[in-house]
Amino acid sequence: MPRDDGMAWTPGTTRRRARLASFVGSRSRRGRRPLDLVIATGPARGCARWGRGRPIGRRPRHELGAPLPGVLTVRTGWFLDTCALHRRSMAIARRRSGRARTRQNEPLAGYSADAPGNLTNMPAYAPQKMLRRVSNAKKRDISHWREGRHLEKESGRTIDDLQQRAIADRWVLANSFRRNADRMMALQPPLYRDAISRYYYAMYHAMRSVVFFAEGGDDYEQHSALPGHTPNDLDETERWQNMLKDARERRNAADYDAYPKSTSAYRAAAQDLQVASSRFLIVTRDYLREKGCAHL
Repeated sequence: MPRDDGMAWTPGTTRRRARLASFVGSRSRRGRRPLDLVIATGPARGCARWGRGRPIGRRPRHELGAPLPGVLTVRTGWFLDTCALHRRSMAIARRRSGRARTRQNEPLAGYSADAPGNLTNMPAYAPQKMLRRVSNAKKRDISHWREGRHLEKESGRTIDDLQQRAIADRWVLANSFRRNADRMMALQPPLYRDAISRYYYAMYHAMRSVVFFAEGGDDYEQHSALPGHTPNDLDETERWQNMLKDARERRNAADYDAYPKSTSAYRAAAQDLQVASSRFLIVTRDYLREKGCAHL
C-alpha cells in the first residue's frame, strides 16, 4: 500500500534506496490526480539519476496497479517506464565498461605498446651507467657518497680540492718533523735518539703524502706497506723505498733498544738520516708540485 506522503514501498526496499528518486512534482501540470514515477531499484539500480529525463507517458495512479518486485514507486507528476530506465542504465554501463577497457589497453606515456618495458619517448633522467652504479651500490657506498656531499656543502670546496689540501698539509707536517730533528741535533749534547725518530717520521709522512696523491686515497698508511707503493714516476724510486725501510729499522732501534746506552752510538745514524730526509722532502715537494698539487 502506498503511504500518505506519496511514497510507495515494495518488500525488500530500504530508505537508502529512496534517495535515488528525484521528485519532479507532487501533482500534474493541469491539476489532475497525482501520478506515480516508477524507478527500478533492482536490476536497473543507479538509473534514478535519469528521473529528470523526458516523460514517456502519463498514467493515473489507479492504473498502475500493485507495485512490482524490485521497483520503487514515487508519487509525482511524471511517469517513466521502468524498462526504459533499465535500458538507459545498461547503455551507460556498457559505455563506461568500454572506456575502462580502452584505458587498460592504452600504453602508458613514454612506453612502447609493443614492448611495455622499454622506454621510448621519456627524457633521460640520468645516464644509465650512473643509475646502474647506484642500483648495485651497497649501503656503505651510499653512506660514503652522502658524506662526500656533506663535506662539499659544509666546506664550500670540492672533494678534489679538499684532498689536495690534506696532501699539502701532510707534507708540511713532514717538514716540521725534519726541523725539530735539526734542532735536536744542534743541542749540547745532541739528542741523537730523538732526532732519528723525527727524521724517520719526516720521511714517512712525506712518502705518505706522495702515495696518497698517486693512489687517490690514504690506503697504504701502514709502515710496512707504504714503501711498496712508491710511485714509479718518482725520481729514484727504488732508492727511496730502501731508504725509508732503513730509516724505520733505525728508528725502532733508537726508540726500543736499551743498548747501547751511550748517545754517541747513534750519531752516525742520525747524521745519515739528516741528509736523506732533507733530500727526500725536496724530491717529494717537487713531485707534488709537478703533478698539480694546488696548495703546496
